[in-house]
Amino acid sequence: MLRGTAYTIKGDSDAATKDLDEAIRLNPGDADAFFARGGAHFKKGAYDQAMADFDHASWLNPDHLGAYVGRGVVYKMLGKDRLADGDPAFGAFRKSAFEGSGDRQQLNESYWRRVEYTFKLLDDAIRRNPNDADAYTKRANAFRNLGRRQYDRALADYDQAIDRDKKHLKAHAWRAVVRHAKGQYDLAIADLDQVIRARPNLGWPLQNRAVVWVQKGDYDRAIADLTKAIRVETSKPPLGLQARGVDLYARRGLAYERKGDREKAIADYRTIVALWPSKSTSSAILESVERLKRLGADLSDFALFDEAQQVARFTQLIRDYPKNEDHYRSRCGAYLKSREYDNAVADCDRAIELTSAQPYSSVLASLNQSKLAVAFNQRGLAYRNKGELERAIHDFDEAIRLEPSTAEYYHNRGDVLVERGDYERAFEDYRLAIRLNPNVPEYYDSRGRPYERKGEQDKATAHFDKAREIRQSTPKDILLAPSDDR
Repeated sequence: MLRGTAYTIKGDSDAATKDLDEAIRLNPGDADAFFARGGAHFKKGAYDQAMADFDHASWLNPDHLGAYVGRGVVYKMLGKDRLADGDPAFGAFRKSAFEGSGDRQQLNESYWRRVEYTFKLLDDAIRRNPNDADAYTKRANAFRNLGRRQYDRALADYDQAIDRDKKHLKAHAWRAVVRHAKGQYDLAIADLDQVIRARPNLGWPLQNRAVVWVQKGDYDRAIADLTKAIRVETSKPPLGLQARGVDLYARRGLAYERKGDREKAIADYRTIVALWPSKSTSSAILESVERLKRLGADLSDFALFDEAQQVARFTQLIRDYPKNEDHYRSRCGAYLKSREYDNAVADCDRAIELTSAQPYSSVLASLNQSKLAVAFNQRGLAYRNKGELERAIHDFDEAIRLEPSTAEYYHNRGDVLVERGDYERAFEDYRLAIRLNPNVPEYYDSRGRPYERKGEQDKATAHFDKAREIRQSTPKDILLAPSDDR
């Protein structure tokens, strides 16, 4: 791979591609090899092949910023600037590795100068005082921040810190984070044990250990740790409007679910929903509502979330405030859930009419644009369920035009295109949805199904496997950063 990269820098793209093909054959799971080959294709002007390689690199490693940058550069070259600007990492770096002179790095030069200077300071600190455990911990954190390829060097420095100070809790805590990321679960638990013994009144070490227990399949120990963490956190005064322990109840509910204890899972999710209308916990509340629905729980005592009561509630609000477009849009959503699609279309029509009639205000322009996009998306869903596919596509087009960085709209249009048999356009919409939000398993399932219909079972299986992987290891399974006072 190194020789292939050197050929790219030298300008010999054909030789680079040949070497990088071989590197990928030898290690088809190497995201860096696909990224490097994408650069070689870019140099040759083979933008479709470059995009395919950058996509595959980001598939293999969702944190590969170079892959996002590469895609952004391809979009810029193709004149699709709005798509480039929507890429999660594009704009983070001034230059790509494949623009201009060949010696530019993946990140911009000023970034690497800062990294180099940071390590110089830390190296000097360690030379001046080789028994300084804190200096080793800071250098370990610097290595950790550079990504997985530097985890072993980070671990070596955490080891050095702990050798010098057995009670250096930050080193134990951060070493647990890296060990967890490397799948060394027993070793991560051993480090967290040290922290918990020394600081039993902190919630985050208990939460982190619970995450590791869940990944080991030991739900009883996870639940025990989360129960202790809830006790610790809820005994503290609230943080302004933010309730304490919300994420802990959510984690414990999920652990109960995985253990098969439905009633206790429901009890934890209901505890979260009861916090409504606290704005700071709204996303956790909505997630808990969805989990309660999935478990078939009774929501009748939560009128706002009980579908049977929503239409009546919004109907009364519309009587009281007939010019409020938000109420029409909300009732449209309720009609969608109750499968009353003609009523949903009528309410979305009215919401779009009222929003479009508002006088222009630069302050509210972005908000109104977002509201219109939501209404068009809702109406598109209603038309799709009515079987009016062309109207549905038109509405999803409008939603995307108004908010081109919302993954859901591309996904919904892709579903309609599949129904219409236009698989190639659907694949592109699903690809954009995944690029904008790579952590939604349903997007991979949706992209896998048309591959299955086409008989491309390997590609379908790869997407279904990715969806299953995300469901089994969600972002909630990442350990919290160690903190002194939480």
